[in-house]
Amino acid sequence: MFAPALTLALLLATGLITGLGLVIRAEAAAPSIASGRGLI
Repeated sequence: MFAPALTLALLLATGLITGLGLVIRAEAAAPSIASGRGLI
């Protein structure tokens, strides 16, 4: 009975963690890419 809720909670948690990780990586890499292309 609690298994579907647990699996949904785990999927949401992993999705949020991976999403935050990707956003942090993109923001960390953005300045170097922009400065390398001369956009700033």
